[in-house]
Amino acid sequence: MLANIPPVDGAIIAKSGTSVTWEEVGFIWLEVSVSGTHNYVGARHLMPYSNAIANAAKLVLKLESWFEVYAAKHATKLCRPQGNISFMESGWKRMPAFTPAAAKFLIDLRFAPQQSANEVETEFAEVLENFCRELNVNANFRCIQTINGSHTPPTDPIIQATKKAWEVLQGRPHENFTIMSGATDANILRQHNIPTARIGLAKAKLPNIDFALGMNCVSVFELRQLTKLLILSVLYYFGRLS
Repeated sequence: MLANIPPVDGAIIAKSGTSVTWEEVGFIWLEVSVSGTHNYVGARHLMPYSNAIANAAKLVLKLESWFEVYAAKHATKLCRPQGNISFMESGWKRMPAFTPAAAKFLIDLRFAPQQSANEVETEFAEVLENFCRELNVNANFRCIQTINGSHTPPTDPIIQATKKAWEVLQGRPHENFTIMSGATDANILRQHNIPTARIGLAKAKLPNIDFALGMNCVSVFELRQLTKLLILSVLYYFGRLS
């Protein structure tokens, strides 16, 4: 759609977050395959034994700790890119007596706009190699998807107008949200050279709810505030208010 319409001067994307932001992370999805030896529980003690699931578990724990180091290393003024192990696959549910020869898991690794996917992949490859050597396990990986991060200069009129609207409604200077790791369609807008501001709603404050439910509920008061902010932002952007 963006490739088939006239050039767009600016955009506001209403995604989660209670402050105006102008950059966000990209992500790279990695599939890691950890090796073992196919075996049978009745012969475990009679044959060479290397459980791919156990090997993967050791590697997962190392990576979980490394994600924290990675996030601190690549933090920017607004972003703190995180990593997450989201899926594992190994063995056969119908055959619990047999040990699989491989275990696979998926990683979503976020990265700051100042990084490239190639740089992140190279860094991950080095870390994976070091952990495998330390743990005496064999593993390899492949990249299955990547989207680059993006940045709009904070001096751009769309950012300034949105921040001004925020300050008017909040009655105080704008406060940056400094630990972002969420990626949205704002990356696609910016990749089409559209200056983009992001502002949205806070997660609903309801007791004992999971993440998905909290992200799909809304406070009517917050919705009214966001509507006011979007209207004010447009008026400031076009110079109807000063």
